[in-house]
Amino acid sequence: MQLIKTLSTLKIIMRRIVYSIFTNKIDEHPSADNFKKDQFVKYKHKIIEAQSKYAKICNASYKLFETTNTNYNEIQFEKLYLFDELANDYDEVLYLDFDVIPVKNSIIFNRFNLNNMCACSINKHEEFIHKLNEVKNLTEMHMFIKTTSKKAMLSIHDINGSDDLINTGVLLANKKVIKSIDLKNTLKEASLTFNKSKDDNIYYEDITKLWIENNEAFFSYIIEKYNIPYTNFEVLEGNSDFSLLTITNNGEEGSVLSYILSKSYPDLESPFDVAGDEPDSYGYFWSDSNISSEFNNEWINIIDDATQVSFTSNDSSTESIQIGFDFPFYGETYSDFIINANGWVGFGEDNSEWYNGNIPSVDYPRPAIFGFWDDLNPVNDNCNSDCAGNIFYNCDDQKCIIWFDNVAHWVSEGFENTSYSFQVIFYLNGDIDVNYLNIDGNYSATVGIQNQLGTIASQVDEYDGNYFSDNMSLKFRRPYVPTDWLNISPQNGSSLSGELNNSESSQYYIEVDTQNLMEGVYDALITISSTGNSNVDIPITLNVTSDLSQLGDVNGDLNINVQDVVLLVGIILDSSDFINNGDLNLDGNIDVVDVVMLVNIILSS
Repeated sequence: MQLIKTLSTLKIIMRRIVYSIFTNKIDEHPSADNFKKDQFVKYKHKIIEAQSKYAKICNASYKLFETTNTNYNEIQFEKLYLFDELANDYDEVLYLDFDVIPVKNSIIFNRFNLNNMCACSINKHEEFIHKLNEVKNLTEMHMFIKTTSKKAMLSIHDINGSDDLINTGVLLANKKVIKSIDLKNTLKEASLTFNKSKDDNIYYEDITKLWIENNEAFFSYIIEKYNIPYTNFEVLEGNSDFSLLTITNNGEEGSVLSYILSKSYPDLESPFDVAGDEPDSYGYFWSDSNISSEFNNEWINIIDDATQVSFTSNDSSTESIQIGFDFPFYGETYSDFIINANGWVGFGEDNSEWYNGNIPSVDYPRPAIFGFWDDLNPVNDNCNSDCAGNIFYNCDDQKCIIWFDNVAHWVSEGFENTSYSFQVIFYLNGDIDVNYLNIDGNYSATVGIQNQLGTIASQVDEYDGNYFSDNMSLKFRRPYVPTDWLNISPQNGSSLSGELNNSESSQYYIEVDTQNLMEGVYDALITISSTGNSNVDIPITLNVTSDLSQLGDVNGDLNINVQDVVLLVGIILDSSDFINNGDLNLDGNIDVVDVVMLVNIILSS
């Protein structure tokens, strides 16, 4: 009887929504002047089209709430209440201010850890604190005013608030996080605390008289007071940033909390749909055309443009051959290579070992690519009657191909009438291919790659196996492996563990360094193991960008000022190349309307 096990798969579809809020009737407010209101009305249909199109890309619903409220500040709180309400019906919620227009097709729901509240926080408190003489020129909407209000509210609860202020123009989280915040109740509590803070704070009257019930101040207060998981790392390539982690013993009097901090990164993901084995300790995976559906045999014919090499014996190598580019291999780069008659390509010294075996081994050729290492017997200067086959190569500025053409095995018992045609290819980007055209007769080959020390290797099958066949291709790939970019360091001392008595706290710097990272999104996990509870996992998501510019920042200096106006006017007058950041109304043209909008942004900031 044959038993057949049927596996069913469950596909979980996350219910997503993207929403915004709009009104064409709003009371006078510094952030909603007549020009801006007119622009919203004029381009309303284009903004809706752009936001709804992005929602479709994200496989999300889209909804525009057209409020009847005319008070600017109340509308800002209304969007937060909607954030909470929508989490009743949707698993993931993204809010966009009506002036936020997505311009990229990357799916934000997939780029960030939605177990955290995802938003953009700004910190220019220290930059402004030295300019207190400018307070009289500020408005209630200035971030310094909002930040001081938030910090005063936190101080009511004896919390030393950060200098960060969350911008609520874009908010993203999953249902669990949103409902844990309980905005309907926490916003009410924030209002009560705000009223207390107006009478109990350390700030000058010139500052406190500008405080209002502001949604960004309240939302930032809630995130910090209730310790809502929140990570805001968006860092330029080559830079670093840090955040502060506080561990507090909130237990009863006399309690002692013992804890240990650790970090971890996700397991390396295979670049193949089916990998032949686990990666070696440097990160190389392999797969082949017999097990992968992503590629077939990829033999490259070089017969019309190849250089033939010669050997002094059937166990010798060629002289060094220039590659024509720097080939990265196991952390080193090589500019020349050798070809050995026994079926391997090396990047170091020759090795006449003909009796092959399993790798890694310090006794075997290194560093090397073993296309089909065996006791081969190609045509050479000391041929016997059984030698057969020649070796050729061809290199350009992207790859080198080494072709073993119908090379025979050294004739011994069991290895009569053999002929092997295969090619080794290594590329400028570090990729390695081995292609087989025909494998005739028995073999006892070693196939794989080995590092320069003979301590790390990736081997296909085992020595003396029977894995290889005609019209087969192998690929060795090392996916991008980020450096150790996350660092945890204590604010005082040197230990990542400790003991805290009741009400005591320890603080740790959580630092990210993008010096050796490419643009992209990286994940890590900080784990707090303690006697007070089960492990607490804090997910860290690092978004490395090559550009933090924004609409209006024409010169890319991360500031919007009169210099950008001058450059924008120059682009129009000179009919210069189109610059995305100069097209403020996103109509595909740079004209006087964009200049007027840019001037308005500067005047209202």
